[in-house]
Amino acid sequence: MLLQDVKPQIAFITESWLDSSITDGLIDPSGSYVVYRHDRLHRVGGGVMTLVSVSMHSYQIKIPRQFSHIEAECFEIITHFGKCRFIVLYRPPEFNALGRQNMAQLYDCLCYLCDVDYTVVIVGDLNLPNIDWSVRSAPDDDIHSLFLKFSNNFGLAQFVSSPTRDANVLDLVMSNDPYVVSKVDVVDPFSNSDHCAINFSLVLTAHERQDFPRHVYDFDNCDVDGLCQALMSHPLQSRGVEGSADNAWDQFLSPISDAIAAHVPLKVYYPNRKSIKTKRYPRHITRALRKKT
Repeated sequence: MLLQDVKPQIAFITESWLDSSITDGLIDPSGSYVVYRHDRLHRVGGGVMTLVSVSMHSYQIKIPRQFSHIEAECFEIITHFGKCRFIVLYRPPEFNALGRQNMAQLYDCLCYLCDVDYTVVIVGDLNLPNIDWSVRSAPDDDIHSLFLKFSNNFGLAQFVSSPTRDANVLDLVMSNDPYVVSKVDVVDPFSNSDHCAINFSLVLTAHERQDFPRHVYDFDNCDVDGLCQALMSHPLQSRGVEGSADNAWDQFLSPISDAIAAHVPLKVYYPNRKSIKTKRYPRHITRALRKKT
């Protein structure tokens, strides 16, 4: 079984084809995962599911009842450095009036779920073959164009560049944090699926720290007068910018970097892993946690 062989921390599944007769215990008999699922009601097929390792601190986010027919599931994971919201989606390949109505409701649902000030990751089979993600263009059909509008409004990066079915990119991995997703690979389909699977890694912890000392600028002991004089004589004070926007930026930044290097001394900085702040709870919660253990 894939879960036993690969042991992923998180597994996102679209078109799960589950119903109430299949319990969470049948999906994961070992109890290694928390199961978040949204089964399609009233007809066969569709549905989404996510399996999250019990080693991760996760919890479900309730989707408002008016969006209950949208095939979506939402949950969050807490790390030592913050939280991340995940949304898994399936959109049936409908491009008629029903498809436009479904996309309008999906747009409202996603706008509600993504209206947060922390990292959001969206994974799913959206069946939108006519969006060109390399140039972010789409036909004006109130289906492709509306989803692209949502993506642009929320500043979402799309990480899948290879086709996932035939020549089309139908399965997407998106986030408002361009650095949270890494190593995206489109691999062979799982079992009898007609879509390729996507393997990707998430950066949910702090970046690697250096244990050896390094040098940083000591602005507390800089030559303030000399630095101010150097900045006052910035070349752009007497002449305009030249060339492209990149050249103009270099003309602005280079003298500032030179001024800092000339008038700000360096000091040795020793990274300290113990300086990482730990989460502190109010006293009544701390007492309750102690009683629980």
